[in-house]
Amino acid sequence: MNNYINVRLEPAGHERNKNRIKHNFRSVHTQSKLDKSYNNYENKIYNFQDLEPLKVLRKWREEHNTLYKENRYKTVKGKRVKRNENLTNSNSTILEGIITFSEQLKMDLGYKYSKEEWEQTCINVVKEISEYLDTEIMYISFHYDETTPHCHYHFKNYDKKGYSIFHKFNDTEHLSKLQDIGFKHLKKLGMKRGEKKPKTGKTHQKTKQYYIEEQKKLITDLKKIRKKTQELDISTEEKKEIYQEISKLQSEARTELKNIKSQTEELKEEKQGYIKELKVLEKVANQEILNEEEKELLKVLAPAIIQLVPQKDLKTKKTLDNKISKVIR
Repeated sequence: MNNYINVRLEPAGHERNKNRIKHNFRSVHTQSKLDKSYNNYENKIYNFQDLEPLKVLRKWREEHNTLYKENRYKTVKGKRVKRNENLTNSNSTILEGIITFSEQLKMDLGYKYSKEEWEQTCINVVKEISEYLDTEIMYISFHYDETTPHCHYHFKNYDKKGYSIFHKFNDTEHLSKLQDIGFKHLKKLGMKRGEKKPKTGKTHQKTKQYYIEEQKKLITDLKKIRKKTQELDISTEEKKEIYQEISKLQSEARTELKNIKSQTEELKEEKQGYIKELKVLEKVANQEILNEEEKELLKVLAPAIIQLVPQKDLKTKKTLDNKISKVIR
């Protein structure tokens, strides 16, 4: 089975980014530079800065705010003057990215390539993306405690004038380039470039069913190999080694099959979450009163909504920010 990769950027508001850092650094208590790294039993993190990420964010936020105030202007009575406005929560100082993989990674990791090889290859991807975006890496983290191992990373999200880097590259051409960079490095490990849905013609459910059938087929094939091994003209010890390897692969295939099936419930919960979010946004659009739970949800959604407005359209950003602030008071 092929292992497909997907490289993407995930913009979010300032407060949400702080929470993302805390999430990515969960259960990690020590820190060091890239050559040492720091990690817990299942996750691993490489820090590219001299300070802890939240301290780096504080430092970058201050710098970002200064550049933002110095390079924003408005016209007053025919004269061009500085706006002298501070950053809002919707102005992201950092930008998160993620590299995801199909379930096959769990079968290949440790067999076709080591964790160290996989991590270093992902690091090379992030480094080249950083050069392409002309920015700095804050850190790169690897998660092994979720359904499929994956890689998170955070970049500095402002240029020398305090403008958003994400908005400069948020179009099909530039985002497709990120996929090219990912494939350039990860193809060395036998991985495939992720395809667009219109090209594959597969829905998520059909793809999931395909993986289920593939795992079932693998389990059946391993049983056949086990049976044929009995007929081989080799020593009992050699047969024992083959049986052990087959048992190991069968166990992993059954575990993967169980994981794929369990994702159905996760998707149902995710769908319910989206429905809740849509209802809140509909209420806001219809100027209906929100309850406390809905207000809290809107606080989380607001930065991402405002982030979608083009950076140059400051008036719309500010108006939207003010309207949402009034609703959640």
